[in-house]
Amino acid sequence: MRLARQAEILEIDRLSASRFGLASAQLMENAGRAMAAEIGRWPGLRPSHRIVVLCGPGNNGGDGRVIARVLREKGFSRVEDFSFPRDFTAAESDLNSADLIVDALFGVGLNRPLGAEWSSLIESVRRSRRPVIAVDVPSGLDADRGVPLGAAVKARWTLTCGLAKPGLFLQEGPGLCGKIKIVDVGFPRELLAEIASSCFLVGRSTARRLWPKRRAMANKSHFGRLLVLGGSPGMEGAAVLSATAGARAGAGYVLLSSPATIPFDRKPPDFLFHDFNRALRGDWGRARAVVLGPGLGVNVKTKDLLLRLKNSHPRVLVDADALTVCAEERLWPLPPEWLVTPHAGELSRFLKIPSTAIEEDRLGAARRASRMLGCRVLLKGFRTVIDDGRRSFIIHSGNSALAKAGSGDVLAGFIGGLWAQGLGVEEGAALGAYLHGAIADEWVKSGKPAMSLMASDLPRLLGGVMKRVQDRDCGSF
Repeated sequence: MRLARQAEILEIDRLSASRFGLASAQLMENAGRAMAAEIGRWPGLRPSHRIVVLCGPGNNGGDGRVIARVLREKGFSRVEDFSFPRDFTAAESDLNSADLIVDALFGVGLNRPLGAEWSSLIESVRRSRRPVIAVDVPSGLDADRGVPLGAAVKARWTLTCGLAKPGLFLQEGPGLCGKIKIVDVGFPRELLAEIASSCFLVGRSTARRLWPKRRAMANKSHFGRLLVLGGSPGMEGAAVLSATAGARAGAGYVLLSSPATIPFDRKPPDFLFHDFNRALRGDWGRARAVVLGPGLGVNVKTKDLLLRLKNSHPRVLVDADALTVCAEERLWPLPPEWLVTPHAGELSRFLKIPSTAIEEDRLGAARRASRMLGCRVLLKGFRTVIDDGRRSFIIHSGNSALAKAGSGDVLAGFIGGLWAQGLGVEEGAALGAYLHGAIADEWVKSGKPAMSLMASDLPRLLGGVMKRVQDRDCGSF
């Protein structure tokens, strides 16, 4: 699903007027009317209920005033709109007696921390514990990064204009925006496609479109060979997890190459074992895709493999210990079709900034890393972000159930298995990451504690999630 960054939606607003003759006042009227219609469908809302509309000083406030007027026209007789900063003194008691609050204080244009009076007003909204519908984005939320600019409104429903914004899905955004509804305010569709072209949400419907095709008469050679290089002594399990995940994701062959002697009871009979010394000499077993790093160790052999692969293999996923070696030895630029898969702590070693700064701007950090390293970047965490230097993809699945050692090794295997079948770099990364997160989401939704999911559960549960993702009667976005 296409998303609009702050600068893009502001440009769309400008060009709607200059190129298409849609004045700001007309768009405001369109937005207010469309949102009033949605608000009128709020479950249990009756004409006798008291609705308080909080209107800020900009276009968002203008939308709010139209909403209030249209709701009155529709028969909601107890609608009051307050224009700020003029009405600061009237707010607290009015909020506490409302049946519904409409937040139209600030939209996507907010780009600086809120002052004390605005923060106090937003805190009053939160203290009231009244249900809130936010216009475009919850006031105080950074529309690009998903972090509060000081205080931020907590809404149960966000009616967002034209296209959803990245910040609704990143960091604290999901906890502040509630249910998201995209409202058509009359932006020309061709303009949305032209300008909002840098950020996309990968949800169930997108995952379904990315699905690898399988002909009924195909055999294992049609679905490629995945080579997993990992598993030094004491860390064999990481490589086994990746290899298992690659097989579950559909690779025709999985080759496991390890410097360790993996115990018999951890050698699934599904794998081919590729001699590690052959790999060190540059023999990749005719693999279409390579996963490098799970449990491999931070050592000279890992560096040698990285350098050999750089010169001879076009499709490599660099993870775990291989990431550490790459950062410490400054082995970039990497080939453009490669993918690195760091979490924030690992990425901080490349960018030389704290992991907290990376978490505060996940899109920006992934973009900077992609351009610096010369390859694709998948930044793990909530929410996982993929960047190719031009476009960003936010993965709309996953939760803290994945916060376990080994879950990243499984993700690497999922992606490698999809690559082996012929999916492109972004397509395989996006689908693999979505399925990885969807397993965790289903685990929690089924009533199981998030803390109880193990990395070894993920490949076993993949088949069921795959089936449900392909079910066209399920899901949104």
